[in-house]
Amino acid sequence: MPKRTLRMELINQPAFWAAHLWNVTRGPLAGGDPEIADAGFGISTDAIEAFYLRELSNEQDWPYFCVQLRSGFSVEIEYANVPEDHEVIYRVSHNDWPSEICVGKGGGHWLLPAFRWTELLQISRVVAETHGERAGAHALLLLFPAMWLTKDEDLNEVRYQLLSAWNALSLLLRSQAKDLVERLVTACQSDVRWQRDEQHGWVNDGNNSCRNPNSPSRLSGEDSRNLLAFLMAIDKAALSVIFLEL
Repeated sequence: MPKRTLRMELINQPAFWAAHLWNVTRGPLAGGDPEIADAGFGISTDAIEAFYLRELSNEQDWPYFCVQLRSGFSVEIEYANVPEDHEVIYRVSHNDWPSEICVGKGGGHWLLPAFRWTELLQISRVVAETHGERAGAHALLLLFPAMWLTKDEDLNEVRYQLLSAWNALSLLLRSQAKDLVERLVTACQSDVRWQRDEQHGWVNDGNNSCRNPNSPSRLSGEDSRNLLAFLMAIDKAALSVIFLEL
């Protein structure tokens, strides 16, 4: 089994975000020239690739990132570097669960979307309230590649939230951040639809999504119940944050 190493120090480097967001700009929905998006960071594509190979692609020591929430919940983003099959895995966990839940994957054998945009905002708000604004911005951007925007989203609100997150990190000039946000929003719009299900909570109709109960990749019954508990917890926690702000 490979070793796993927490690499949270990387999130302070622009090259990390450029490499991590390849899962959007070069993902299953992306179009256009991906090198144009790379240039938004002021870093060459060759330099981004060199960073990825050096810091994120080790097949014996897999890097991962952890978003700590409240009440024992957390979300992990792991670079699972199986030889010739590198993936980015998104997992939800709780201290009392026997194992983590894989809610989605980026990479060649992608299983997406894993989250709704609203859920990303809820997670970000809870993290910001608990650990500060920068931590909330990190959470939103770390999980962004696991989400697809639908036709029901207010894209201006999405742009505003993403730009606020980049501004909180102070890694890009404002003009760079605006350009990058536009490219990210363009690159992850889809026709997938979400709806509320009495048994599973929010589900979608994406063929390759773990959150489609009709997909071969669907979650098991126990994992589906645990994920629903997680989503209800962050929904409740996010509402508490909003009321505190008011």
